[in-house]
Amino acid sequence: TPIGEAGPRPARAPKMLAPDAGCATQNTPTPRAPINLLIVLDRSGSMTECADGRSGSTCSAGSKWAAAQQGLVRLLMALEDEARVGLMFFPAMSNASSPDGYRTPVVGVDQPLRGARAGLISRIQGASPTGNTPMACAMPQAVAYMQGLMNNGSRNILLITDGSPTD
Repeated sequence: TPIGEAGPRPARAPKMLAPDAGCATQNTPTPRAPINLLIVLDRSGSMTECADGRSGSTCSAGSKWAAAQQGLVRLLMALEDEARVGLMFFPAMSNASSPDGYRTPVVGVDQPLRGARAGLISRIQGASPTGNTPMACAMPQAVAYMQGLMNNGSRNILLITDGSPTD
């Protein structure tokens, strides 16, 4: 045969692969690491303002504070029991103008929500808005707290505020 010609090709039936031929045949269960969430909640005086932006005594939508409380309660009820959720207020309950007031959350991110849910909801519902918005004190301490957390899983901070910091 001359170069470039290999001769006639043998007749072959087309080979069909089963649909699952390329799929893995072994499943390996992987446990999901729980979420670690620190809620940093603005409880400054401006949270008493109307949620719909109106001013005066006609506040049909309720306050920003009430909206934040309701939303957080719904979130806490929807999260899985294994999630670990903590809570930090700003301004802090004590030492509000110093970073020392924010080094430790009022509820730490250290136990599953199944045992902490009721306490978190109670803390949120029992707090009231007052004071300024010391976000610049609160946020660095919240970040430092979460960086030092030894729990496995993701580390998340949820900041709930209505405005700019006052410091």
